[in-house]
Formats: sequence, structure tokens, C-alpha cells
Amino acid sequence: TLGLDVSMEFAPGALFFAAGGYHHHVGANVWNQRSTPADGLGMAWFELLVPDAEAFDAVRTRATADDDATVAEIDDGIEIADADGISVRVRHAE
Repeated sequence: TLGLDVSMEFAPGALFFAAGGYHHHVGANVWNQRSTPADGLGMAWFELLVPDAEAFDAVRTRATADDDATVAEIDDGIEIADADGISVRVRHAE
């Protein structure tokens, strides 16, 4: 949905994601099991800054088509919430 590819898998349960062939922009793991942001554990949200309006529109289109995501407009971008309630805020640099 975000347009990132898995760039590397590190040990069981850890993945690194990137765009444009970079080694990694985002890392994720399940080493401490699932946490619930509402309970104060884990991550509530993070932000991705995409390079331009075209990339932003591509993410918005994929996100609104994803039945497992909830998309909301925010001041300077969109916020996509996944099934676990973790939000990704996306905006573009231009």
C-alpha cells in the first residue's frame, strides 16, 4: 500500500523496507510481540515524506483501495491506519 519493497530480512521477525532501491527507510520487528499503542506500548504513528505530489497521489490511491486500511485527510497529507491501529502519516516534500 505504501509503495515500499522489502529490502532485507534480518533474523526471524525483522524486516527492512525501502523505496527506490535504498537499503532501508523503515525497519519493523515482532520480537516483543504485538503491542497496543492505546495502552502506552509500542508506536502510535510514524510519518513518511514522499518526494513529490505524484508519489503522494499514488500512495493515496493505493491506500483508499485497501480494504484493511482507514484513510483520513490531515492538514498537509493523509493518515492511514492499519488493522492494529498504528497510523502512518504521509505527506510530500513539495
